[in-house]
Amino acid sequence: MRFLTCTGCKFNGDCDLAAVKRADLKGHGIRTIKFACKRRADIFQPGQAALFTTFVSDEDEAHRGGVMEVTYPGHVIKQMGSKVFGFIKPGAEDTDGYGIPFEAKVRGYVKMPLTRVKTDGSRDAANVDSCKWCGQHVGLGDVCGKDPYYTPPSQCLAADLTSDRREGL
Repeated sequence: MRFLTCTGCKFNGDCDLAAVKRADLKGHGIRTIKFACKRRADIFQPGQAALFTTFVSDEDEAHRGGVMEVTYPGHVIKQMGSKVFGFIKPGAEDTDGYGIPFEAKVRGYVKMPLTRVKTDGSRDAANVDSCKWCGQHVGLGDVCGKDPYYTPPSQCLAADLTSDRREGL
């Protein structure tokens, strides 16, 4: 029996609540179920260091369809069901030793399935709080994109950056 609720949960359907549900529904011909679970906990926490596996085009890998699997270091911003929303610093080198820099399409933000994301215990977690005013993730290197004369410093996490710009002008 497949529990949709358990997708992305750190217990992976091996908890006592899933065992009770499995026993209760046995013999009813039910193959998939989704239920409200109080014990559900995401595998990845915001700010956690992770390794993201992606694909890059490579002519030497023609026997594999012209793509090569490459792993980049990054940080998790949020886990959403079976997907992970994360950040890989543009230009970051791959961890496989190929020397391929990460080419960012959306300023380094990626959305990948759980199967292509692994935890990275060798690096520390980062602050991934997003600014309520400008929406940037200052802890990951984003800079406040609002006008320094318009953004209220009391509401922006990047207030130090914007106040420095104000003083310099």
